[in-house]
Amino acid sequence: MQRQRSVASVTPENGLIAVGRIEDFPLGSVRRIDRRGAPPLALFHIDAGVFATEDTCTHGIASLSEGSLDGEVIECPFHGGAFNVRTGCAEAEPCAVPLRTFEVILRDGTIYVGAARPAVQGGA
Repeated sequence: MQRQRSVASVTPENGLIAVGRIEDFPLGSVRRIDRRGAPPLALFHIDAGVFATEDTCTHGIASLSEGSLDGEVIECPFHGGAFNVRTGCAEAEPCAVPLRTFEVILRDGTIYVGAARPAVQGGA
């Protein structure tokens, strides 16, 4: 799995953050997105599309972008808990608190991340 880090650049329209080009982000990739003045995001390219969550595990201080991606589930490298990258729901213990997810828009080949979505309850 390809591991990369990117620094996001904010676009003036709708507060969207340009995080890269889709052709530079192959299927199965996970990338950490560092944002100035805000916690990092994790970006996932899976069969269903490109999805973004907060990068820090809700159970322990670990970067989810360094975990193992299996389909729609990212496993935390710290304690082995897991989350669904589409919904943010905890999928395996010890994780119980869902991740925040973020709007992702693909426009003219550029991936943009927008506002946080409300947390979805449920999971492990």
